[in-house]
Amino acid sequence: MAYVQLDGSDGTHSHQHVMHLTTATPAGPSSTFTAGQPIIINLGTLEMDGGLGQQGGDIPPAPGLGNAQPGAVGGAASLPSIRSLLKPLEGSLPFILLIFIKVMYEHRLGILVFGAMFGTMFHANSSLRRLVAQRETQQSSESTTGLLWLVVFLSANIFFVYYVFEEQQLYRSLYFTCPEVDLSSVWILLWVTGTNDFIVKFSTVAIKSLVALVPRHLLNNKRKGKWYMVLEALSQTYRSLIPITPWLFFLYDVSRLWFSVITLVIYVLAKGSHLFGILKQLRLTFAKFRVDSMYGTLPSRSQIESCDNLCPICHDKLSNPVALSCMHVFCEECVATWFNRERTCPMCRANIVEMPQWRDGTTSTSLQIY
Repeated sequence: MAYVQLDGSDGTHSHQHVMHLTTATPAGPSSTFTAGQPIIINLGTLEMDGGLGQQGGDIPPAPGLGNAQPGAVGGAASLPSIRSLLKPLEGSLPFILLIFIKVMYEHRLGILVFGAMFGTMFHANSSLRRLVAQRETQQSSESTTGLLWLVVFLSANIFFVYYVFEEQQLYRSLYFTCPEVDLSSVWILLWVTGTNDFIVKFSTVAIKSLVALVPRHLLNNKRKGKWYMVLEALSQTYRSLIPITPWLFFLYDVSRLWFSVITLVIYVLAKGSHLFGILKQLRLTFAKFRVDSMYGTLPSRSQIESCDNLCPICHDKLSNPVALSCMHVFCEECVATWFNRERTCPMCRANIVEMPQWRDGTTSTSLQIY
């Protein structure tokens, strides 16, 4: 075998391997070479102007591979496609949609009322949080009007719901009595428990609005934050107790007594565990409410002079100053208002207190239906 370089007219160089076959000439008239005649195999052209190692000419791909990239063969093809996974549902999808549409149509009134109550709760919760923050900084007529309107608006919603559905007497669940409805249906059960849960949350926001209306000289911001926390804990405890009666009537079936006993035992055990956690949290909340803890200590004269006797929050002279554990000094009322929403120092973001849950006037938006 010999290696030959041929110069082309376009400045390229073609490299060819010349193989000298010394075998005997094959028999037959169709032979195209003879013994000793070289066979030239063109391996392509190298463009010397583009740099060494660049191969000119096209090399056809291997048969059957097409334009497949390395590593692509056997990869995606071995995985089940999404279409193959969803194929069993293609035939039943129209029927699922029909069932969904029928359920939505049959319960359109309840769904519409639930949607309206969700929107009302979201609006009331965000408005109360904004008005409480505004009133803590300045007791303006705007915040007073907004809080009064919130009380009237939520009271009107409660009256409207109970008046429209007066024949069902949904309010009876509030004092642990079964309403005038057929609780054998799961949809009726969800309707009763969900509606009364919204009513209790509306009432909680209204009561918190009344607390926010109390003047600051009668109830400072620090105590207001604790009252919001206690009211929320009481509300969540009461909301956990309301669904018990409807659920007991729903699970009890005299025609299948043994099955009813099993389901009632399971419900009582699960509900008992849930109530244990709720009551434990309520006890801790009352313990925090009774303790009038200080967020800091009395600062020294040098600490007061280092901050020019000015509060970094209100930018006024220090009133009842306190020094936090990070040595920053603030007015006691200012820093107490701050810790109703935050747990860190306003200056250095050092952790000072535990998370101030529910002290900013917000109410839980979760739905308690069991």
